[in-house]
Amino acid sequence: MAESCTEKKSNHVLYSVEGLILLIITFAKFGIDVLPLTWLFDVGRFAMPFFFIISGYYLYSKDGHSENDLPRKIIHIVWLIVIIKIFYLVLDIIYYSFGIIDLRYLLTSFIYCESNTLHMWFVYVLLALYIWWWFMRRYGLNEKKISITISSILLTVYLLTGVVLRILCIDEVFGLPTMYINSCLYNTIGVPFFTIGYYLHMYKEDFDKKVGTRSLALMTVIGFVSPCIATLYIPGSIIYFGSILAAVGLFMLTFRVPENRLRCRFTEFAGKVLKPYLYMAFPAVVFFLHNVIFRNIGDYSFGLAIAGGILAVVLNITIALMFHYGGKKVRSKINSERKSTC
Repeated sequence: MAESCTEKKSNHVLYSVEGLILLIITFAKFGIDVLPLTWLFDVGRFAMPFFFIISGYYLYSKDGHSENDLPRKIIHIVWLIVIIKIFYLVLDIIYYSFGIIDLRYLLTSFIYCESNTLHMWFVYVLLALYIWWWFMRRYGLNEKKISITISSILLTVYLLTGVVLRILCIDEVFGLPTMYINSCLYNTIGVPFFTIGYYLHMYKEDFDKKVGTRSLALMTVIGFVSPCIATLYIPGSIIYFGSILAAVGLFMLTFRVPENRLRCRFTEFAGKVLKPYLYMAFPAVVFFLHNVIFRNIGDYSFGLAIAGGILAVVLNITIALMFHYGGKKVRSKINSERKSTC
């Protein structure tokens, strides 16, 4: 029987985990070619599923108000895409004028994505998921049957092509490399984990009764440890079974932490307030450091990679704060102007 869960007004641990993940990603992205961090990215395969679970979880509401708010959520994501595109277009024009990038890179980055805007796929997929969920509800489709069926098929294919077949030394299916199939499916991982998050919320009471805190903790530990072992034999898979356990276990475990326990105000603020800006800016920061600040340095030393990673985190936080407080001032000014005209 599950231990009793403490109802919380705000999941501060979840905010802290989100903020910490983004800061670790920023640090690791800078020094991945120098520091022995390749294993971190394999273990960290849980991160994107984790964020999709969060998005799906908070889409559900018992009275349906959150689902009915999907059009506003869609517009919000569209505006976020516009802001990110403008942000990177301005940077790319500056880089182009100084000869750091060429015209092809600038146009490709703006129309689709380049090395400094690859992270945009998450926002595009989230937008597609919101539109698809709205479509199913708008036209009365059986969203539960459809979403669970598609998610089950995708998870099976991920694990089959990325893990099982490679363990069996089967490297090709129908003439295509299994890892090529696995990598082509990467942008679809949002579908099953968004669905998992949505139905975890719908059946949270049943889940809490059947799964105890110790079981969740064990699930999370196994979820983090097993990819470390798996990557020794099957590196590069887009998802590991352990990643699924880690994403679900860690997410649900954050709800079990009592109010005012394990609080870290800094990471909580980063995850709760700065999250969209940290995600938006971290590739720009890494690109800037690699191609402007450290442009003439051939091979990074271990110490420089550490220092550069720390600098990347500091710059990312600085940019996020600028956008946050700058946006607050703009919104405050707009609101005051509206009141004065009424």
